[in-house]
Amino acid sequence: MKIRIGKNDNLPEGEYELTSREKLENALGNLSYGRSDREKLLEYDRIAGRTVKDGVVLSPQSLWKLEQEHMNKPIEQFTDEELLAVIRRAENVNVPGSFYQRASNEGKLRQDQRMLNAATRKKWSSERVPVGYPMSCSSDQIRDVIQDLSEEKHDKLQKGKFNIAWEKIVDDLIKNGQAELAQRRETRRWYEKPIGMIAIGIVIGLVVAYLTHYFGWV
Repeated sequence: MKIRIGKNDNLPEGEYELTSREKLENALGNLSYGRSDREKLLEYDRIAGRTVKDGVVLSPQSLWKLEQEHMNKPIEQFTDEELLAVIRRAENVNVPGSFYQRASNEGKLRQDQRMLNAATRKKWSSERVPVGYPMSCSSDQIRDVIQDLSEEKHDKLQKGKFNIAWEKIVDDLIKNGQAELAQRRETRRWYEKPIGMIAIGIVIGLVVAYLTHYFGWV
């Protein structure tokens, strides 16, 4: 079995090959149905299954230990996926102050905050898209429209309301918004990019050093 781990994850990015069939079966048996490939990989590594990445056999439990170190950070810094992983394990469910209880409480707080944010900002729908969308809208407004249209489509599909023409319109609006955001990231002025800011800092530092030396400033 092969598992792909993408970017923005505390595990090294790349493809992992799980070569021990018996260990894999045991790992899958330890997990409930519907677990992610990432959780399968970690459980497999926890029970010391043989894992190969880029032609190199990894040390047993190396990924699992890395995950444990990562999970020791404050609960407020956990991603939504990491919180969900803790809650799914359901360890010490009824113990006040347990890892499960803290993750569950943090998840509820985040959900409440999302609901509050959704209630206090203008909601966009396919019937009322901002004038000039997406090019005349701010980046934050584009992101709001993309989120709201995605939620609108999801809700209608969940309720069994299928309309190919309408779905095409919404998909195009979302695609256009994403393309505009990507274009803005590409066309940022050079001095607004991290490397540009570093270059400016170096230039300023050199100028200050020259003036200090020239005028004898101390």
